[in-house]
Amino acid sequence: RIQEEIHGVQFVSVEETPEKIETSLAELEQEIQKIHPKPAYDEAAAANSHWVLRDKSFRLQFLRADLFDAKRAAGRMVAHLELRRKFLGHYALHRPMRFFDLSESDVAALRSGSVQILPSRDRAGRLIKFSEPEGDADETSTISNIRRHLYQADILAEDIETQRKGYVLVFVARSDLRSLLSEEKDLRMFAGLVRAHSIRLSAIHIFLPTNQQALQFLRNILVFSLASSKERVRIRFYTGLSMENQYQLMSYGIPINDLPMSSSLTVKTKNHLQWVRTRIAFEKALEAGRDTSSWILQPGVHDILFSRGGNPQNQGNIDFRHMIEPKLDAYFSTSGRKIKKKLRDELIAEIESFNGRFLELDKEGGWWMEITNQDVLHEKINAAFYHQKKRVDARRNFQEIGSDTNKFLDGNKRQKLGRDGTFWCG
Repeated sequence: RIQEEIHGVQFVSVEETPEKIETSLAELEQEIQKIHPKPAYDEAAAANSHWVLRDKSFRLQFLRADLFDAKRAAGRMVAHLELRRKFLGHYALHRPMRFFDLSESDVAALRSGSVQILPSRDRAGRLIKFSEPEGDADETSTISNIRRHLYQADILAEDIETQRKGYVLVFVARSDLRSLLSEEKDLRMFAGLVRAHSIRLSAIHIFLPTNQQALQFLRNILVFSLASSKERVRIRFYTGLSMENQYQLMSYGIPINDLPMSSSLTVKTKNHLQWVRTRIAFEKALEAGRDTSSWILQPGVHDILFSRGGNPQNQGNIDFRHMIEPKLDAYFSTSGRKIKKKLRDELIAEIESFNGRFLELDKEGGWWMEITNQDVLHEKINAAFYHQKKRVDARRNFQEIGSDTNKFLDGNKRQKLGRDGTFWCG
């Protein structure tokens, strides 16, 4: 089942029932009390931290990370609190981190883009973390990198689906990373960060340098650091960043177009910096007491995305395109509005049966909002039908007379659709 989980086909997550959750939470508390010493936990208890002591959603993160093994979850939670206390301070035993908790050097580390949460998920709905750590870090920047890691870990933990299924790590190891991980204390710290994460790693893809000496060194220390002996089977190694190796990621359901690497192998930061701006706006709204319950920061794998002037990539959009295609002949062979509406209603019902949503980008804030106005939704789906018809006609045209019209339609060019100016990405 681990092999199937790596590919995003099936998962080892535990079926959750109200009875299972309550029993497991009680067992977790019993196991925590058996651990000594646990200074960070004891400090939180002495301060009567609601988040640590009584917030079920916080404690459930650790149970899910260790598949409801209460003993292992207790050890993970205690270790996690020690990290928070050491690198963040007392406040971090009471609530998740916010952007405004970061120092100037922390923010610089975050904005660098060397570690990013990608905008789209893998085909199984798991969030993907991309990491290309620098190898020349001094003590100050190392601490900032750890604080950035903890901030992004809290953000990953906001996603319930990722809590249950784990997250995917794409790790690019440069040759100069040897200098960063050459001492035993650095290895212990690196391993501790991974093993005290409140979200489990369900798949690890590591790109190694082509230099043989560096390759062997990094392979050894990363296997040691990134996973326990029971989980090392989750690691996949690749030598170099060739397109062939990147395409191998596609077999694991990872959208390689969203990997923030340019053709010159430099890290791209455009999407990441937009992600940072969106987080800041979102957290300001939380601080101001605004209702953010309808704001969607990480669309689901079955969601359909509409964006004015944008070109969003999402598995849901690809699936939606395939759902539309068999209906094209029926849709365009009739002028009856009721028949067309019926076909659109069928599509809506099918997407909703997968818990998918139809989302529109709030360009000012950078988050997504569900389209609740049925007239607007039907107009956008109508535009999607026309867009898909163009794609199919171009494909047939190419097959019959060798036209290369489809090169334009299948590329990254944007297609204007409908009177509302909405672009729909298939």
